[in-house]
Amino acid sequence: YSLNRTQIKEDNLKPQNVGNQLVNAPRNMGSLYLTHTLTVPGLPGELRFGGGGRYVGKRAGDPENSFYLPAYTVTDAFAAWNGTVSGHETQLKLNVNNLLNREYYASSAGNLRVIAGEPRTLFLNASVDF
Repeated sequence: YSLNRTQIKEDNLKPQNVGNQLVNAPRNMGSLYLTHTLTVPGLPGELRFGGGGRYVGKRAGDPENSFYLPAYTVTDAFAAWNGTVSGHETQLKLNVNNLLNREYYASSAGNLRVIAGEPRTLFLNASVDF
């Protein structure tokens, strides 16, 4: 968790922005993730499962603070197997970011450009140590 208190201290182009919240800087942010490891009889190696969420509070969308991006929470999850294949340490891992496919705004580059957050994304990774 983080608590941020940001403000514009100096703006030579637009002095009226002094004291405004910094762009894309939420006051509150936090994340919580849990992981569980288990062994299954008859299955070599171990399984790991985990998931959690990331929270980002509302943020100013421009230096004038004329609009704010809404707060959002995104849920992520993963499943992994660690074991030995032909004497080599091996890992298979599936990650799912934004599991619930939540639509959100990740950031802003002023009032003409607001960047959408990434949709549900799957990553499959395999690694073998030689």
